[in-house]
Order: sequence, then structure tokens, then C-alpha cells
Amino acid sequence: MTIDAANIVQLIFVFHAAFFAVFVFAKAQRPALTVFLAAFSAHMLLNFLAESAAIEWAAQGTHAFGCLFGPLLFLFVRELTR
Repeated sequence: MTIDAANIVQLIFVFHAAFFAVFVFAKAQRPALTVFLAAFSAHMLLNFLAESAAIEWAAQGTHAFGCLFGPLLFLFVRELTR
């Protein structure tokens, strides 16, 4: 298991998005943004696990998260405009 600069950036994204998702859930009550940030955090975590070869099946699930970002972003914008 080797860790390079890209892996460190992914870990920063994981913790930053997870912390912000918890903060938004607790303070702002914006469920669409919370789910968007949680999905982004899970996506980056699976990318990190796939690149570091920690889990073999992680590489198969990382592409599916790309399909979630569009609808979740739409729900967040719709939540803001209401």
C-alpha cells in the first residue's frame, strides 16, 4: 500500500466533506446538501481504497457515484430556490 499526493488529497476531501455534512445536518437543516456531501465523501473514500488496493471490490463501485451527483445537485438547487 503506497500513499502519494493524490491519495492525501482524497483523504482531505473525505474528512472535509464528512465534517461539513455533519455540520450542515446539525445547523442548517439542508438535507439535500447533507446527502450530496455524504455521497461525495463516500466516493472519495472508495477512490482512496481502490487506489491503495486496500479493498478489491472498491474499484467496482466508484463509477456509480458519478450518477448521483447530478440529481443531488439538482435537489440542492431546488431546495435553495423554494
